Amino acid sequence: MIVVDASLIVALILREDNVADPASIYDLLRTTQIGVPAHWSAEVANALWTNKRRGRITAEMVSTAVEYLVTFKPIIDAAPSIERLPALVQFAEREKLTAYDAIYVQLALSTNSSLATIDGDVRDCAQRLGIPLIPA
Repeated sequence: MIVVDASLIVALILREDNVADPASIYDLLRTTQIGVPAHWSAEVANALWTNKRRGRITAEMVSTAVEYLVTFKPIIDAAPSIERLPALVQFAEREKLTAYDAIYVQLALSTNSSLATIDGDVRDCAQRLGIPLIPA
C-alpha cells in the first residue's frame, strides 16, 4: 500500500511543475492500493475550493478532479480517537509537523507503507524514520 498525502494529489490535479514524472506517479497510484487518513478528502476539497476561489481552476475542473480521485479507490483510515490525541500531539511536536501531516506519517508507519508526498517537512520526517518515499 502507498499512503498518499494531499500535497501530491493536489499537485497532480493542478498539473504543477513540482512533481517529477507525474505520468509515472499517476500510473503507480492507479495500479497500487492507496491509503489515506480520514481528513484527506476534506484537505483535498479545501485545496480545490481555494484554487477555484483564486481563479486557478473552474467548477468543471473540480468535477473532473473528483472523477480522477474516484479512480484511485483509496482505503480511508479512521480518524484518531480522542484517547490518541495526546500521542499524536507529542509525535507531531517531536517530528516538527502539523498534526495533519503527522497522521500521514503515522499511517505509513502503522501499515508499513511507502509515503507519497511532495511536502518537504513530511519527506524529511519520513526519511528520518526509514519510510520509503514516492517520488524517490
